[in-house]
Amino acid sequence: NSKLAAFTMVELLVVLVLSGIVFSMALLVVDIVRQQAQDQTVQHQAVSAVAQLHLLLQQDAQAAPWWWREGEAVLLERQGVGIRYGMEGDYICRTMDIQPPHTDTFFLPTTRWSSTWQGQEVEEGWIDGLHWEGLFLQQPIQLDIQKHYDRKILLDLKTNQ
Repeated sequence: NSKLAAFTMVELLVVLVLSGIVFSMALLVVDIVRQQAQDQTVQHQAVSAVAQLHLLLQQDAQAAPWWWREGEAVLLERQGVGIRYGMEGDYICRTMDIQPPHTDTFFLPTTRWSSTWQGQEVEEGWIDGLHWEGLFLQQPIQLDIQKHYDRKILLDLKTNQ
């Protein structure tokens, strides 16, 4: 009389249940890691957008001979190309007047922005300063850009007013 060594049905069910628990825990961990990676990607894109916007504003401010404020936009010309910064509420659009038009859109909610000319706030006209406040990852942020005019351009602007 020999006994066969085999697993009982209960032992197999216990192994299946434990395997299911381990598998569901692994899926939960994978989902948590995926969500964290997604959050990091969004944060990286936001940081890149702020850095790129700040860099473009600074470069445009120094390269353009003049800045003009018109409504909710800042207009300038850089190397013969017209550029428009539109402060659109939840985003900022930088549009270059070339064919075909090129637009950079920065999804940064604007809470307030203002422009100045020689220290005085202006709603329309020549400007030499731009102050922008917005939200960055639900935190307040501000950018300040100052345009440095040379004397010749200042004289040209004053004679054209």
